[in-house]
Amino acid sequence: MRHHTARCDSAHQTKGRRLWHGRNRIIESRTRIGHGERHSAECVIQWANISRRGNYHRVHNHPQSAWSGVYYVTGSESTPSLAGALELYDPRPFTEMVDVPGSPYGQRVVVRPSPGLMVVFPSWLYHFVHPCDAESERVSIAFNAAWQSA
Repeated sequence: MRHHTARCDSAHQTKGRRLWHGRNRIIESRTRIGHGERHSAECVIQWANISRRGNYHRVHNHPQSAWSGVYYVTGSESTPSLAGALELYDPRPFTEMVDVPGSPYGQRVVVRPSPGLMVVFPSWLYHFVHPCDAESERVSIAFNAAWQSA
């Protein structure tokens, strides 16, 4: 396992602050409990993933969090295959039995990584990343967020 230490210049720090501020606004806009009561995002943890050829993440969810997400710093080459794709699916039984036109219930959602893309989803959704087949590294920053009363 490699360990890297890097210094960020002020331009990178400013860009990073804008990115995480945007992430928090997305989470807060989706988080209303009770009668429109607002709650604010509290980032619990975030980490970087560096995926190389053959790397994948098995099926999992993120307990003790309300929202999870990933920001793709780099992406995979355009490919019709599922290599390196994030796949989300609803773990609730029989959701595929709901017959509503345009309904997302019971449907898997496949997200192909591209640089600059941020995906935010409820932490209880099961998800995994298909094995990468790119020659270059794919870099992403993942996070879990909880909420607190504003």
